[in-house]
Amino acid sequence: HVEDIQLLSESNRVAAVFLMSSAGNRKVSISAFMSETGKAFGWNTIKSNCFSVERTDAGFIFRGRGLGHGVGLCQYGAMALAKRGWKADQILKFYYPGASLEKAEER
Repeated sequence: HVEDIQLLSESNRVAAVFLMSSAGNRKVSISAFMSETGKAFGWNTIKSNCFSVERTDAGFIFRGRGLGHGVGLCQYGAMALAKRGWKADQILKFYYPGASLEKAEER
């Protein structure tokens, strides 16, 4: 069983996971790690590669800081706002304050 986990990060996102156990240590890519944890614990257990991990007496606690792409918009949050009656431009202004929507020029 896994005794410790170290996260190998790039730009505040986990790029790989270093698993340490009595059977040996191994480096696992983040895509392989998320695939295996998804199969074992459910696909929504670790939702993005923006997380931290803490070792406890009971095991490991993973704390996420995002839901996927790292662009700042939470799809679940946006959907909840839309169900409350918010329009697309209101939702975008909420997630991207100071940004403006403009029609693209046709070429």
